[in-house]
Amino acid sequence: MIQKLGDALSLPLAVRNQLLAHAGFAARYAQRGWNSEEMAPIREAVGYTLRQHTPYPAIAIDRYWTILQMNRSAERLFAFIGADVARTGCNAHRPSYSDGLSCWGFASVPVHDHRAVWHT
Repeated sequence: MIQKLGDALSLPLAVRNQLLAHAGFAARYAQRGWNSEEMAPIREAVGYTLRQHTPYPAIAIDRYWTILQMNRSAERLFAFIGADVARTGCNAHRPSYSDGLSCWGFASVPVHDHRAVWHT
């Protein structure tokens, strides 16, 4: 029943594992971290694809927009604009939010301090 529900709703496997756990069953789908040994062939394939994308910048992100890998062109581009995202783990989607600026190498400042002031 839980499997059919997960299939009908096209739920991600991690969510299906949560449903199974809440129903008192063991997780059915294995979860692997990006840095796990089983993911080495996948990391190599992604790295190859990013290298072949040179001279154009390319980044590999996960479903939460966390940067996993990037090619040399992307590293140079981010260095050119002064963003320190060459290290992985930064969120590529939220660089403008106050909590994301420090990950990009910029000072963390509240976004609301940069609002426009209109004078009439």
